[in-house]
Amino acid sequence: PCAPTATARETGGLTRVSDINRIPGMGGLPRTIFSQDVDNIFCGQWIPELLSNVVFDVDFAYWMSSEYDGLVKLSVEANDGDEPTPVYTGQSNADAIVERGDFVWLMDDAYGIIRVNKETGAATPITTPAQLGGFARDLQIDEDYVYWNQSGFLKFQVANGGPGSGIATGVTGYTPDFLLCIVPGPCPDVVLV
Repeated sequence: PCAPTATARETGGLTRVSDINRIPGMGGLPRTIFSQDVDNIFCGQWIPELLSNVVFDVDFAYWMSSEYDGLVKLSVEANDGDEPTPVYTGQSNADAIVERGDFVWLMDDAYGIIRVNKETGAATPITTPAQLGGFARDLQIDEDYVYWNQSGFLKFQVANGGPGSGIATGVTGYTPDFLLCIVPGPCPDVVLV
């Protein structure tokens, strides 16, 4: 076992490695709704709790949890120490998650993109790993489509599953413009940067 460091002994043996704060939109002070403290971060004896980015809707924060082995939610009114509620445990991690409406989308090169209902936890595969194309980043959603950047190749897919394609290559960033055009088929309007 790893011996506690002098700093750990002085601070009661705990080091804060992650926290989620609620920041008021107007007035007030930020408030911690979740935190993870460990004995010694240098011993390799701890596992990070947050296995994805954290996204919010009006009522909840969502993230992939190592403790619950899947997607969890925690009320934005929670106090530090309150336990999150498991939503979906079909996957244990995600490279990115996005929240919109009634759903949270999970993306990982091991399983593609999955849409999870926030209330029921019901999951729908949207994109297979082959369609995703390997490691991807910059997952974004608009009313009708899900977008991602796979090594500079901007791709999209219908947000409830179905056909999709590539849009452009050499992309380093983008913002969905939330507009559609109908030529011989749907073509999402995306601002490329």
